[in-house]
Amino acid sequence: HTFAGPSIAYKALPWLSIGAGTSWNYLSIAQTKQIALKMSPGVCDGETENPSCDVQFEAKAQDTSTFTWNASVLIEPESQKWAFAFMMQPKIDFSAKGSLNANFVGTFFHDTGLIISDSSNDDDISIDMTLPTIYRAGFLVRPKENLEIELSGVYEGWSILPSLTLSDVNMQIEMNDFLGSTEINDDIIIPTNFSNTYSVRLGWELDISEKWTVRNGYLYEKTGIAEDYLSVGVFDRNKFGY
Repeated sequence: HTFAGPSIAYKALPWLSIGAGTSWNYLSIAQTKQIALKMSPGVCDGETENPSCDVQFEAKAQDTSTFTWNASVLIEPESQKWAFAFMMQPKIDFSAKGSLNANFVGTFFHDTGLIISDSSNDDDISIDMTLPTIYRAGFLVRPKENLEIELSGVYEGWSILPSLTLSDVNMQIEMNDFLGSTEINDDIIIPTNFSNTYSVRLGWELDISEKWTVRNGYLYEKTGIAEDYLSVGVFDRNKFGY
C-alpha cells in the first residue's frame, strides 16, 4: 500500500492551525496458500496434515486509484510552552481486481487421475478490503527553552477487517471421464480476526549546544492479531521500541 497527495494548513488564530489533505492510494495484494481439499468421504477426508491433499492457490489483485482524505488541528499558545495536535484519517475501501490460480500437480487428486487439469485459472476475481480509520493525538511541553518532551498515541480500528473475501470466482476444473468437469464459484473467505490496536510513544529532545541535539524515544504498540490466528503470512506481536 502506498499513497501520495497534497495537503494544506491554515493558521486561523495565533494559537490555532487547521489542516487537511487528500491522497491517491495504490494497493497490491498477493496471497499464496496451501489449502487442504477433500473430494468425498474417504478421499483426503480430514487429512489436513497430509501434504498430498494440499492444493496451492495463488491470488493477485490491485486497486490503482482509490482516494481518501485526512484532517488535523494544532493548538499551540504564543508562549510555545506546550502544544496539542489531533489528526483523523477515515477508513479506505479498496476494490481490487486480479487473478486466482490453482495448481494440482503433485497432489493426490492429480496423481490418481481424479483431476486431469494441471492447473485452473480465473483472471477476473475481486478482493474487497478496508483499511481502518486512524486517529493520532500528541501533546508536548517545553519546560526549558532547550528541552522538549512529547507524548503521542495512535488508534487504528483493525476490527473492520475480520476477513479477506475473494469474490467473482469462476474456476473450471477438468475431472476424469467418469466425473466430468466441475467449477469453483463460491466466495473464498480467508479469516483474519483482526482486532483494534493502539500505540503509545514518549520522546524528548535536548539542545545541548548550537550544533548538537540529543533525541530519545520509546514506544509500545499492541498487536491486532489474535494468537490463534498467527501464521507465516500474517504475523504481528506486541512491540516495544527504543
